Amino acid sequence: MKKALSLACILYLTAPSLLIPQGTIAAAPANEVGRSDSDGKAEDKKDDEIRNVNIDALMLYGQYNRILWTGSLTQSFEAFTYQLKSDFNRSNDFGYKNSRYYENEIGFTGGADCTDKWKLTPVLEVNNESHGLFRNPFYTREEKDRVELELKSEYRPMPARWNFNIGGVYFIHRLDSSLYPDIYPVRPYHGSDFYRANAEIGWEYILSAANKFSFNSKFSQYFYSTSSDNDTFVANEFIWNFNVSEYLKFGMGPLYAYNRDGGHFVSGKIDVTTVNIKYVSVGASYTYELVPFIPEEFYFDQRYVKPSYSLSPGRGHHAAVTIGIDATTVSSKKFYLKKIKITSTGSFITNDRYYSYFSLPSLVLAPHQMKIAQAKAQGEAAIGLSVLAAYCELGGRYEYSYFYATDYVTYRPGHQVGGYLRLAVHRFEAEFSTAFRGSMQTSPFMKNTIRPALSGSLSLQFKVYESFFLYGRIDNIYNSRISTVYGYPVQGRTIMGGLRIII
Repeated sequence: MKKALSLACILYLTAPSLLIPQGTIAAAPANEVGRSDSDGKAEDKKDDEIRNVNIDALMLYGQYNRILWTGSLTQSFEAFTYQLKSDFNRSNDFGYKNSRYYENEIGFTGGADCTDKWKLTPVLEVNNESHGLFRNPFYTREEKDRVELELKSEYRPMPARWNFNIGGVYFIHRLDSSLYPDIYPVRPYHGSDFYRANAEIGWEYILSAANKFSFNSKFSQYFYSTSSDNDTFVANEFIWNFNVSEYLKFGMGPLYAYNRDGGHFVSGKIDVTTVNIKYVSVGASYTYELVPFIPEEFYFDQRYVKPSYSLSPGRGHHAAVTIGIDATTVSSKKFYLKKIKITSTGSFITNDRYYSYFSLPSLVLAPHQMKIAQAKAQGEAAIGLSVLAAYCELGGRYEYSYFYATDYVTYRPGHQVGGYLRLAVHRFEAEFSTAFRGSMQTSPFMKNTIRPALSGSLSLQFKVYESFFLYGRIDNIYNSRISTVYGYPVQGRTIMGGLRIII
């Protein structure tokens, strides 16, 4: 069934490109014998609609019978635009028993201009994944599914603007223990799920180019299938944005939030940013906030977990400063600086109910509550050079995090460094990236670490003809022994090759 679903997604995305006749790409004569001008205009309009189809599909196959597919289809009309996308990644056992996995994502995003002032944006996204638990004696596989649906509506009766959004999330988590049905003397865990319904209303009124008022209200309701009590969260903010000079803008206002477990919460926020300065941006912000627990993100982003849903929101301070430089130039010179981008961010966060992870006796992770203060600094830089007919881009990033907490913060490295080199020469493109991750704590109660890890990847692309490319890729090029969760290694070096089609 899973293979059939993946094949259907591939055919669905690639079929339009196969149905477009090659002759429609070239422009037809304006007046042929036996064809009127009105017929010609109708066919020209039809050709324009066909040209509005954009397809980007990548299909790779490699070691361990690994299959990697990414694809997107975008089409725009006079009053409607949509995008379909899909990503599929699977592998058989990669040197360890019961290590096979698959990760799949499909999505749809649309945009409809109902009137000159009213726009609708439907969004649908489905994510599911399954990972083997290696030699875990209690469970054999972990499977997760997340379905998100949202309908966004924007109405602009200037000088005001309204947003009305409704949506929901369905999340299901399963731990398969079918191979060991009698391992537990008490009731075992097999799976859990929940629904979330949400609504949002936003209002914005522009007094002038330098003054603006905005109000935003969000509501979320969780319905759990387990014994956990259903949860409610409400967040409201009223913000006044105003310019104090030609180059400086302030924003401030009160916040009100309510959570069933956290009660009522009143606070505020303030931010200041630069405006009308070319290439450079500087900003600072401070918020005292009620941070809700979002299970569909917390449990989907982490592997090998056993969910618990009765978790309260945290209260804390969040201060941040950002400095950015972004410049792009175009020149006819043989050698020139085409791109430069630098971003630096510093932040300080406190939370009286921060959730980390600890390992259960069944060798899966569960949430652990603690108080935390975190100082973080991160920077990114990229520079692009155009040399004759070639383009070379070099970029890097660095992130440092310091934690002061009541217990050890798990699975959060103190240092992360990464860099990439991208080269394009005529029909050939290559990109090499590498990253270093510092050691991570695995237990909040005792000092036990996962050693640092060095990873890298290399991708090569050669343009054969028009929109047809040969593509090769190597993941974990150093063949490093990497683990993101203690006791569960990541796939080693994997070589893949295939095709890419861009229309």
